[in-house]
Amino acid sequence: MNWFPQSAPRLLLPLALAASLTNVSTSQDAPEVGPFCRAESSGFTATSTLKHVEEFLEAIRALDGGASFEVERFGSSKEDRPMWSVRVPCTGNLDDPLRVVILANIHGGEVCGKEAVQILIREWARGEHSVIRQACELVVVPIYNVDGNEKIAVNNRSNVNGPVGGLGERANAEGFDLNRDFVKAVAPETRALLGLLNAEDPHAFFDLHTTNGAPHGFDLTYAPSLSPNTDPDLTNALVEQIFPAVRERMDTVHGYKTFDYGNFSRSEPVAYQTFDHRPRFATNYVGLRNCFSILSEAYAYEPFELRVRATRAFVLECLNELVGSADQVKALCAQAEARCFDGEALFGTETTLVDGPVVGIPTRAWDRMPLPTGGTRVMRRSEIVPREVLLRVRFEAQTQEEMPKGWVIPQRSSTQILETLRAHGVLVQQMAEGQSIPVRMFVPESGDRAQRPFQGVRNVTLRGSWQDGTFRTHEATYFIPSAQRLGRVAAQLLEPLSEDGLVTWGFLYDYTEIKSDSSPGRFPILRRR
Repeated sequence: MNWFPQSAPRLLLPLALAASLTNVSTSQDAPEVGPFCRAESSGFTATSTLKHVEEFLEAIRALDGGASFEVERFGSSKEDRPMWSVRVPCTGNLDDPLRVVILANIHGGEVCGKEAVQILIREWARGEHSVIRQACELVVVPIYNVDGNEKIAVNNRSNVNGPVGGLGERANAEGFDLNRDFVKAVAPETRALLGLLNAEDPHAFFDLHTTNGAPHGFDLTYAPSLSPNTDPDLTNALVEQIFPAVRERMDTVHGYKTFDYGNFSRSEPVAYQTFDHRPRFATNYVGLRNCFSILSEAYAYEPFELRVRATRAFVLECLNELVGSADQVKALCAQAEARCFDGEALFGTETTLVDGPVVGIPTRAWDRMPLPTGGTRVMRRSEIVPREVLLRVRFEAQTQEEMPKGWVIPQRSSTQILETLRAHGVLVQQMAEGQSIPVRMFVPESGDRAQRPFQGVRNVTLRGSWQDGTFRTHEATYFIPSAQRLGRVAAQLLEPLSEDGLVTWGFLYDYTEIKSDSSPGRFPILRRR
């Protein structure tokens, strides 16, 4: 199957053994045979560059069990470095295997996932985890933020507990945080990943990070898509079934403590609360694509080797749970998509963080070790102190409404909007000229524009009301139906009151007029009634 975006050439990594991958990790759990990723071969004192990963994948493909793995260039970074994906094919005779995309290193200084997925790739190539291989078609991206990864320096995130050889930079070469780009989608890396997601249409997606937040006692924390516009059945299956089972096995089988991602609030009463619901974040966005979307956050102040192995174990156990419920997983994804086509999907706004129960959260203090290069390295102590706090890890939309039949985009404001919609994979249809169609028109009555730019954009918020009317189509008027596979994504991008859409990122600023004594107000996207 040709699954590359049209703009990215298909390029296979050449086959050649990598002699530099023969050193053995110092870990007692290290395998006796390689190839070994850079973290292992350095005794977990260093992390992989792009060259290290390329050499590792060359060595994998030299193995009998890795010869069928497809290492393909699915895009290019801003500085024209290759973005590689590894397809680990399903070994079962299945017409519809679970399709899984695993993304690592979206931040160049968060490298646990990059090393963990290489270990898993080796294990799959050597015949381990056969139940997963028999049920899944896996696509792994070891280094997503390639440019940031290559800027390894010892003073990048120097407070993290290893590797001592340094880490990459958080942002890409344009200075963008790629984990804030999934709505505006302006970075070449984001466009490449959208092409991959459009082609793969995964049932499950992993985004692997490292966190240096609250002084909790967990080795790894996790989250589903937190967007209230994700199909609730997908979120509930993760929160109520998959994550509890994974948490238990992470403890009893691997010895790692895991829990929902969160930080302690600074206000009273103190809460342990999650981060954000907006789909500018990868896992929140991918959840809108009718997919099980999973965030992994290894704890930065644990030793580097522990973080890598905890991340590997978490991905492995999540895959085991997904495979064990494969029919249910595929059915829930299909039902979420069907609700878009059947007009049953709802779109929510006015989102709030919901109070949960009071729970006991283990906490562990830090020690700081001065570094010769300046700054301090933070290391977590072993003593655990329980702390009772309010749990706040779910969001709810206070306002929910049915989707319109779709959205009408007049010619005068179409170019950039249409190009962005198509990059996301949203279906766009050209309408015949001269039709009179019933619409609802949004009347902007007030709005705000941030004083300072964020990600290069001064974010916009609108407020207003709706009026019914009729619109006569022009020679190039476009219609975006809500009855489509990515109906939830379309609504998130196009609705004027969306909490993270094209309005937010300034796409419609030049085409919007606030209602005043001299203007009736204008908004360039209409709802089709």
